[in-house]
Amino acid sequence: SLSILGQCFSGYSRNLLPMPSWVPHWEPKDEGDEGPSPFHWEKYEDLSTSKVLEPYSASGNLPLSSCSWSVNEETGMLCLTGAQLGTLTFLSEPARLSYSMPQEYSFELAKRWLALDKEFGGIYRFTRESTNLALRRTLVGDFLSNSIPSKDVIKKKQRNFMLMLPDDPILEIGGAQWDYKDSFIPFMTVVNKRRIALSSEGWLGLVPENAMVGEKVVVLIGAPMLHIVRDMQEIRPDCSSNCNVYSLIGEAYFHGFVDGRALDGRDLETILLMYCV
Repeated sequence: SLSILGQCFSGYSRNLLPMPSWVPHWEPKDEGDEGPSPFHWEKYEDLSTSKVLEPYSASGNLPLSSCSWSVNEETGMLCLTGAQLGTLTFLSEPARLSYSMPQEYSFELAKRWLALDKEFGGIYRFTRESTNLALRRTLVGDFLSNSIPSKDVIKKKQRNFMLMLPDDPILEIGGAQWDYKDSFIPFMTVVNKRRIALSSEGWLGLVPENAMVGEKVVVLIGAPMLHIVRDMQEIRPDCSSNCNVYSLIGEAYFHGFVDGRALDGRDLETILLMYCV
């Protein structure tokens, strides 16, 4: 698996980076479906150790070994197989949050980001929901806590879970009441040092704060998440004209495209990743 790539520039050493939770396969399948499924399906959690297993499958669960890959020991370049998925066309302000800040600061940022739905259009067609709701689901993550001792006291995230603001009415779902306090930590964890992004494909998501407009979204075979890369073609090595050389910027989440859907109709190509300080 290429899950280690997401940790290269993130500062996290654990197996699963904090990312939005509405994967995999959460898109409503028919008109009678109630909506997205929760992140914590039984097959993804081991409550005896409070370990959340890796649920993301941006490359459609294809293992790294399913396509050619190699490491050039002289240049340090990682040669992988993947596909380009368009470029970044819009980036919001970065989120630089701290738990020492007043909560009001974080919620003001959330309000500014949710207001972007007017620029992005009213409907997010890829998941058949309003853009506002797509944003609210993009801006929260998993919140299974290591401090929770047993399954019966875990407040499970339900199918309608999303980012909530202090002015929002209380939701009553899954036999429990939900308000902005339930989404505060999931919001802080997911968005810090990231930006809201819109791609040339019309995809809405989260990218690292150092991403730039014009950089590419790629899916790499064997990687659970999508990635943002920077074009480095000026240092192309001696290889065929099909080589694409990039510097890795970091993991990306695009709403509705982290379950293999990003590969639909894409031609695979060789992608060379290099490390740049």
